[in-house]
Amino acid sequence: MRAALLTTVALVCAALSVAPAEATDSLIPNLKGEWVAEATGIGLGDPDQGVTVDAATTPAIRKTHLVMTIDFQEGRHIAGIKRHARGQDRFVGVVRLDNRSVVGADAEGDMGFRLMDQHEMEVCYTEHSAHWAYASCEVYHRAH
Repeated sequence: MRAALLTTVALVCAALSVAPAEATDSLIPNLKGEWVAEATGIGLGDPDQGVTVDAATTPAIRKTHLVMTIDFQEGRHIAGIKRHARGQDRFVGVVRLDNRSVVGADAEGDMGFRLMDQHEMEVCYTEHSAHWAYASCEVYHRAH
């Protein structure tokens, strides 16, 4: 009888320790697919010129069409390719515990995502070096 009671207590404890994680994991959004945006950002300098950005550098508004393909998702972990006027970049990210936000990075900069609904997400991106600084936030729409 005592062994049965101990077994029951152990099973209940194990279930309680796993249940919240499983419940939370089931709420992780599926972000795989193609997302598109028209981006308007602001930049200092030119990443291809090699000229150092300083206090005299004039900011410039830059517009570009963006296509982000999330081709890998395992639980909270995502990876994909962002295509833009200058080429393409591979990125990685992690869905935060609120299941609405993602932190991410590519080889040049940092990204923050906020899922607005199943078909829209705001993505903010920054990158900087001695020759270039850039910041943008845009709404990506899931391609159908």
